[in-house]
Amino acid sequence: TDTGDVTPQRIIQGPTTGLSTPCGIAVYNDEIFVANNHNNSITVYNRTDDSKVTNGAPTVDVTPKRIIQGPTTGLSRVCGIFVDANEIAVANSGSNSITYYPRTANSTTTLQGVYPLRTITGADTGLSAPVGLYLDQTNGEIGVTNAANNSVIIHKIVDPDPTKLNPYGAEPHPIRSPALVNPAIQQLLYASYIFSGNIRSADGNAIDSTTGQL
Repeated sequence: TDTGDVTPQRIIQGPTTGLSTPCGIAVYNDEIFVANNHNNSITVYNRTDDSKVTNGAPTVDVTPKRIIQGPTTGLSRVCGIFVDANEIAVANSGSNSITYYPRTANSTTTLQGVYPLRTITGADTGLSAPVGLYLDQTNGEIGVTNAANNSVIIHKIVDPDPTKLNPYGAEPHPIRSPALVNPAIQQLLYASYIFSGNIRSADGNAIDSTTGQL
């Protein structure tokens, strides 16, 4: 495992990447999923993509293999992202919502636009500028970190079988709010926050491509 002042193994950077204040990252099935806060998009890359940056400038044009973006998506100041075999879950800090999409959704090949499969939103949800999320599939829960009021809330995960969905996409109230988050560790909730439009992987094994966890 790399430690100290080491160079990244790979970098995705440059004007063709679609990166715009990347704020969240997840890996699943050898694909990298990035939540871009500034342009409200999800961009997807191959895990081994590399812009081969030399003297601060990319020498290889890396482009997203898929993009979720546009007025139908409901994306708003996106940050946290979690990916599993079927879906992408995204925390929208701008609209106090969590939206779900098919894992292979692609706005560039869908003329009618990409719409959320379901959305957690509303006054009773406890969402307050959500910036991070994690799906605990073992216990059927989704944990969300809120930047605006330094809290963590837990919702139930709705069964992806559409015949079992309730109209809210989740329980309308959090099932619990376990703790206020110390502001001093708030930056840890941005564990995947990356500045200057770069995705840096100093260790190719640092992200488990099976679970998508750092």
